[in-house]
Amino acid sequence: MNFNLRSSFPIRYPQALLVAGLLLSWWLLNDQAAEQSRGIDAPPHRPDFWTTHFTTVALDIGGKPRYQLTAAEMVHFRDDATSEFDHPKYVRYQQEQGPITITAVSGWNNKEGTELVLTDKVVIVSQGDSDADKVTAEMDKLLLFPEDDYAETDTPVKIVSPSGTTTGIGMQVNSRTGVLILLSNVHGIYEPPR
Repeated sequence: MNFNLRSSFPIRYPQALLVAGLLLSWWLLNDQAAEQSRGIDAPPHRPDFWTTHFTTVALDIGGKPRYQLTAAEMVHFRDDATSEFDHPKYVRYQQEQGPITITAVSGWNNKEGTELVLTDKVVIVSQGDSDADKVTAEMDKLLLFPEDDYAETDTPVKIVSPSGTTTGIGMQVNSRTGVLILLSNVHGIYEPPR
């Protein structure tokens, strides 16, 4: 028996396959678009890598450490390129004075690395030239912009210095200019030197 493909399948068969393929492609594209609009294809917020004993150092143009960020653990997320930190410690080095150290229980960093949010038992320690110049500030949350040497909070703040204790709600700190502003409900107790 001689089998002839052309005589068994008329020319319309390839056209029908083409139309079926086009319809299937159209259906798949519409189904995928509908799933995306429902958020089904949204990537999960899962870590793509992590490290323990994390350390990063930013250098100034002279090659000296400008600031350092360490953490017991750092977890990075692929979907939004953010990072979370366990027990972060930020140290800003200053040429004329001692370093400023900020510690917290947890932290979060945006994908550009320009914002660092520190939360839970945030403590800022400015050492000054000696222990007699030591100033500490405690708060629940701090938004830090490392490249701008600027930080702010809208939470209650308690500042303890050799000259007394000051409390307030909300704070802005500019490390370049050395200006600290408490935003509202400010109260202070002055303790004369002994």
